[in-house]
Amino acid sequence: MKPRSQAAGDQFHLFQSHFDQILNPDHPPVELANQIDWQRFDTALADCYCPDNGAPGKAVRLMVGCII
Repeated sequence: MKPRSQAAGDQFHLFQSHFDQILNPDHPPVELANQIDWQRFDTALADCYCPDNGAPGKAVRLMVGCII
């Protein structure tokens, strides 16, 4: 099953912050993650998801990031 897409303006939850507010933007892994074309991976791996059965899918960015 394909993961749900996340809107760029997700609702902000009380007492929770986004990673982009916590992480140092000058840290090398953060810079690398910002340079990767994640949409390319979404397109390339779209056939690996089944839309009508199984557990809800994980984000392609999460899965590729774990492999890298």
